[in-house]
Amino acid sequence: MEKLSVLKSINNVSTPVKLLSGNGWLFSTVSDYMILEKDSLICILGYASGTYKNLKNKDNSNFWKIPVALKAIVKDNHIMQWQIYADNLIVMDIINRNK
Repeated sequence: MEKLSVLKSINNVSTPVKLLSGNGWLFSTVSDYMILEKDSLICILGYASGTYKNLKNKDNSNFWKIPVALKAIVKDNHIMQWQIYADNLIVMDIINRNK
Protein backbone atom coordinates (compact mmCIF):
# COMPACT_ATOMS: atom_id res chain seq x y z
CA MET A 1 0.00 0.00 0.00
CA GLU A 2 1.35 3.41 -0.94
CA LYS A 3 1.68 5.99 1.79
CA LEU A 4 -0.03 9.33 1.50
CA SER A 5 2.09 12.43 1.11
CA VAL A 6 0.72 15.95 1.28
CA LEU A 7 1.80 18.49 -1.32
CA LYS A 8 1.47 21.92 0.23
CA SER A 9 1.95 25.37 -1.28
CA ILE A 10 5.34 26.23 -2.80
CA ASN A 11 5.78 22.53 -3.61
CA ASN A 12 6.72 21.58 -0.06
CA VAL A 13 6.05 17.88 0.41
CA SER A 14 5.56 16.72 3.94
CA THR A 15 6.39 13.24 5.11
CA PRO A 16 3.61 10.68 4.77
CA VAL A 17 0.83 11.30 7.23
CA LYS A 18 -2.52 9.86 8.15
CA LEU A 19 -4.43 12.83 6.83
CA LEU A 20 -7.96 11.52 7.10
CA SER A 21 -7.87 9.70 10.41
CA GLY A 22 -9.05 11.17 13.68
CA ASN A 23 -5.49 10.90 14.99
CA GLY A 24 -3.96 12.33 11.84
CA TRP A 25 -1.96 15.53 11.50
CA LEU A 26 -4.67 17.65 9.91
CA PHE A 27 -7.41 16.89 12.38
CA SER A 28 -5.16 17.21 15.40
CA THR A 29 -4.00 20.69 14.33
CA VAL A 30 -7.27 21.97 12.82
CA SER A 31 -10.01 20.12 14.66
CA ASP A 32 -12.85 21.96 12.92
CA TYR A 33 -11.50 21.45 9.39
CA MET A 34 -14.29 20.95 6.88
CA ILE A 35 -14.99 21.10 3.18
CA LEU A 36 -18.26 22.78 2.28
CA GLU A 37 -20.37 22.24 -0.77
CA LYS A 38 -21.72 25.32 -2.51
CA ASP A 39 -24.45 25.56 -5.12
CA SER A 40 -23.39 26.86 -8.53
CA LEU A 41 -19.70 26.35 -7.77
CA ILE A 42 -17.42 24.98 -10.49
CA CYS A 43 -13.80 24.03 -9.90
CA ILE A 44 -11.21 23.28 -12.57
CA LEU A 45 -7.76 21.85 -11.88
CA GLY A 46 -4.94 22.22 -14.36
CA TYR A 47 -1.86 24.25 -15.28
CA ALA A 48 -1.19 27.82 -16.28
CA SER A 49 1.86 28.67 -18.34
CA GLY A 50 3.44 31.48 -20.26
CA THR A 51 6.58 33.44 -20.99
CA TYR A 52 7.20 36.57 -18.93
CA LYS A 53 6.86 39.67 -21.15
CA ASN A 54 7.42 37.35 -24.13
CA LEU A 55 11.17 37.49 -23.28
CA LYS A 56 12.23 34.32 -25.10
CA ASN A 57 15.83 33.12 -24.98
CA LYS A 58 17.84 29.98 -25.80
CA ASP A 59 17.39 28.34 -22.41
CA ASN A 60 13.70 29.33 -22.13
CA SER A 61 14.38 30.72 -18.64
CA ASN A 62 11.42 33.14 -18.72
CA PHE A 63 8.87 30.40 -19.39
CA TRP A 64 6.82 29.14 -16.46
CA LYS A 65 4.25 26.43 -15.87
CA ILE A 66 2.46 26.13 -12.55
CA PRO A 67 -0.45 24.11 -11.18
CA VAL A 68 -3.67 26.08 -10.73
CA ALA A 69 -7.14 25.63 -9.33
CA LEU A 70 -9.82 27.78 -10.87
CA LYS A 71 -13.09 28.58 -9.15
CA ALA A 72 -16.18 29.94 -10.87
CA ILE A 73 -19.44 30.89 -9.22
CA VAL A 74 -22.32 30.77 -11.67
CA LYS A 75 -25.69 32.48 -11.32
CA ASP A 76 -28.38 32.56 -14.00
CA ASN A 77 -25.96 31.02 -16.54
CA HIS A 78 -23.43 33.83 -16.03
CA ILE A 79 -20.07 33.64 -14.31
CA MET A 80 -20.37 36.00 -11.36
CA GLN A 81 -16.94 35.32 -9.87
CA TRP A 82 -13.74 33.86 -11.32
CA GLN A 83 -10.87 33.12 -8.96
CA ILE A 84 -7.47 31.63 -9.66
CA TYR A 85 -5.51 29.82 -6.97
CA ALA A 86 -1.85 29.40 -7.89
CA ASP A 87 1.55 29.28 -6.29
CA ASN A 88 3.20 32.18 -8.11
CA LEU A 89 6.63 31.88 -6.49
CA ILE A 90 8.20 30.63 -9.75
CA VAL A 91 6.65 33.53 -11.68
CA MET A 92 7.86 36.06 -9.09
CA ASP A 93 11.39 34.62 -9.30
CA ILE A 94 11.36 35.16 -13.07
CA ILE A 95 10.04 38.72 -12.70
CA ASN A 96 12.69 39.59 -10.09
CA ARG A 97 15.45 38.05 -12.20
CA ASN A 98 14.47 40.33 -15.13
CA LYS A 99 14.41 43.60 -13.17
